[in-house]
Amino acid sequence: MILGIDLTVAESIGCFLHSLQLVVHDAIFVQRKIVDIIAKCRKIVSHFNHSSLACTKLKIIQENLKLPIHKLIQDVVTRWNSTFYMLSRLYEQKQAVTAYATEHDIPTFDAHQWHLIGNIVIVLQPIEEITKIASADNENIGYVIPAIATLQSYLSKRTQSQEKGIITLKDDLKKSIKNRFLNSSRINIQDISCFTHATFLDPRFKTRFLKDEIKVKKLIVDELLAINRTNDEQEQDINKDKDNITFSTNNASSSFESNLHDAAHESIWKCFDEIANGSKSDVDTSTEEENNVSFKRQPSDRTKKKTIVFTAEIDKYLAIPLISRYEDPVL
Repeated sequence: MILGIDLTVAESIGCFLHSLQLVVHDAIFVQRKIVDIIAKCRKIVSHFNHSSLACTKLKIIQENLKLPIHKLIQDVVTRWNSTFYMLSRLYEQKQAVTAYATEHDIPTFDAHQWHLIGNIVIVLQPIEEITKIASADNENIGYVIPAIATLQSYLSKRTQSQEKGIITLKDDLKKSIKNRFLNSSRINIQDISCFTHATFLDPRFKTRFLKDEIKVKKLIVDELLAINRTNDEQEQDINKDKDNITFSTNNASSSFESNLHDAAHESIWKCFDEIANGSKSDVDTSTEEENNVSFKRQPSDRTKKKTIVFTAEIDKYLAIPLISRYEDPVL
């Protein structure tokens, strides 16, 4: 598939969900103590999957303890979220599983291991939510940058009551996300036009989640100019004019960074709303520094007029309030 894309003029991008799986694997599922716990979880679940009698006894214990009557879940190695579901279900049924283990020869956990499982479930829950949304048939690549920004915000949150184990897991995930998605020496989704343009043109996000709003607006205007340019030999090269287009922003980068370190909380969607509803303005006011740029070659009058028209249309678009993240951006 990658070779097929390379043979066309289309831009090739990696699979977001696969990269997200690698993030979780690199940060959590390679730690020795967690690997051992997961292996033990698989043995426990396998025991019940291969014995209808064991399932019946577990159900009786669940009824006696007034726990949800849920079957245990076997994970699939190639899907990190299936491992999350397995851990989450075992943690839900820890009383029933522990009671069953007192009378049967199956692996079990001590208090510290159960506690670690609970911490893993808490930290991975928001990533599982992001994964489900990104897997929807009607989602698009414009969701990638907001998803990563929201996860980074969530993983940066701290509370006084938050345990060291959860903080460590969050820090490991944050480092892995930066390495996979925001690494200037490898790949940085904030610098890839197909991601930034799709986010910009999505009425749920626009510029709220972009670190370099000015650059993206320039690129979009340049593409509009290129699409509309004529074959007139007197028309100057659009590519030499792009640096003459000036926009302003209310310190988009610093606003983005400050959102990642606000008061701590655990809701992933509160993190999303903080960024989406931040103080960053959709209407620009040019700064003196941005206007004091000299060029060797000035654009033609026709190009200037087109630039003014396109810029005005973009400003109108940005002035419209964001739609809800629940709404379909296409409709």
